[in-house]
Amino acid sequence: MNSGAIATLSNAGTISGGAEVEYHAGVGVTNANGATIGSFTNATGGTIGGGSGASSVGGAGVLNAGAISTLSNSGTVSGGNGGRGYNSGGAGGAGINNSGTIATLSNSGTISGGNGGAGIRFSGGAGGVGVLNAGAISTLSNSGAVNGGNGGAGGATYNGAGGAGGAGGAGITNSGTVTTLTSTGTVTGGNGGAGGAGLYGSPGGAGGAGGAGVTNSGTIPTLTNSGTISGGAGGSGLVGGAGGAGIASSGTIATLTNSGLIEGGKGGTGPNGNGAAGDAIYSAGKHASIGPITNSGSIVGNVVIDNQTSVAITGGGGTVFGSLISGAITIGNGNLTFAGGNTALGDDISVDSGAGTVTNMGALRIAAPQTIAGNFTQSAAGVLGLDFEGDLSGEYGALTVSKLTTLDGGLAIDLTGGFTLAKGQNFDILGFASLTGGFDALSLDGAACMMRPMDSWACGGGVRLKEDIFATSLDLFVAKGSAAFGPAGSTPIPEPSTWAMLALGFLGLGGLGLRKRKRADEIGLR
Repeated sequence: MNSGAIATLSNAGTISGGAEVEYHAGVGVTNANGATIGSFTNATGGTIGGGSGASSVGGAGVLNAGAISTLSNSGTVSGGNGGRGYNSGGAGGAGINNSGTIATLSNSGTISGGNGGAGIRFSGGAGGVGVLNAGAISTLSNSGAVNGGNGGAGGATYNGAGGAGGAGGAGITNSGTVTTLTSTGTVTGGNGGAGGAGLYGSPGGAGGAGGAGVTNSGTIPTLTNSGTISGGAGGSGLVGGAGGAGIASSGTIATLTNSGLIEGGKGGTGPNGNGAAGDAIYSAGKHASIGPITNSGSIVGNVVIDNQTSVAITGGGGTVFGSLISGAITIGNGNLTFAGGNTALGDDISVDSGAGTVTNMGALRIAAPQTIAGNFTQSAAGVLGLDFEGDLSGEYGALTVSKLTTLDGGLAIDLTGGFTLAKGQNFDILGFASLTGGFDALSLDGAACMMRPMDSWACGGGVRLKEDIFATSLDLFVAKGSAAFGPAGSTPIPEPSTWAMLALGFLGLGGLGLRKRKRADEIGLR
């Protein structure tokens, strides 16, 4: 324990807190209130661990209430495990617990929260947090692994009913300020503990919830991820526990940039029901705000953002597509704008309970039927890309909008999986309550089509596409097909680089004789 000033502290061996004495486990390294450490290094091979609880909570690996200029870890820092409680299990200790100030926290090793202890009669203990911050950290940089501890297993109560499993700990929890959080490694929430088995015919306990990758109730001005941020899995039980969120915030994350993977944890299993999968991103609460979001990686799972009038997502640049898949996007009280870049969309969207607007100002690529509860507007800079792998519903990209659709910009059709166009095929690509405006340009497999009279387009290889416009839908009809498109012909399916550059190509289509058309009823393509 340091209660004074240490210029340099370096460890390449083992520092561990003592086991629990009178319900208090020891801490590996304590920097007390008012104390200072200039440079604190835990080298490769070095281990700093909190003491394990006998029946109560585990101790922290590093506990800082003072000031540390630089804390660098390339070894292992871990919280102690919670004890096996006669009633409920004890919680695991935090790997690093900061209520003071740390100018730079750099991790290239492993920082882990301790596991929660098992309950004998009641619930298991919660897992400890990898990095727990209630103070101020100027820079938190991770190129290694930051893990939350696993929740403890539930026991059986005196009447035989099983206790609930403990919740997994978060990888990183912030209730203070982390000015810059950057991860190129992994940040993972702990798994929820299993529910206890019921005795004498009584029901078992529910599985514990998985911990979030990052939990924030404070302020993070900049969060950048090029690694993996993931929630822990829910525990098994009579009812499975919910998976942890990738990022769960009730505070402020001013800028979120992802070029890696953000995903929620899997729900636990149970005979009376499985737990829900964790959200990829969950931002809710009176003071919650997140974004703008820049995504050139993958966001897998639900994205739920409440209490925010506007959310902006920018996709990847050049040939890179950021993906939003395997969930749904819900903007509780506002609008969503795809502000630019390339986005592959595999999620249904709801904006302001159907009263909001989704605006596309970038390249938005859709490979299957998707829905928007609300309005949809595509600007002149936007491109809507639809992948066609077949001509049956579900085999091609299509968009259904519950309210007004306003169109401008470009439409890009790409044939995938060896699919070719044949005369007579029909694709219901847009559904809407009402429609105004239209696309300025259309391309097929990366090549611009020429606009013709009667709402038709002449494309390369002799293909002719016709628009059939109805009161609530827009269909694309193949008036003339050709083997020139697909593997039997000479025109290949474009590489992603070709598709991504279509937005630039559309800017010069005026020289090809394409002109905007106007319809008196403003329903259809222009």
